[in-house]
Amino acid sequence: MSTYGMKKLTENRAPARDDAYTVMLSISLLAMIAACVILFYDLKRYPSTTPPAGFSKLPAAPQVAPPSDTPPPQPSDPNQPIP
Repeated sequence: MSTYGMKKLTENRAPARDDAYTVMLSISLLAMIAACVILFYDLKRYPSTTPPAGFSKLPAAPQVAPPSDTPPPQPSDPNQPIP
């Protein structure tokens, strides 16, 4: 196609206009921003993350005996299936 034909196609185009999808996208963007602001103010209501002065650590977990050093029994023939 010649450059004249390309110029003619681009000149006859109407300018882009906002449709329903653009409006829904802007509404969802505003809703996400509002949700982030509300979440930030809700987070600020909680006290600081440092524990109180009288806080003690939880007791240690009970110790479990380590397994014995004996390996599990192996079949004498490696090609034999294990029962």
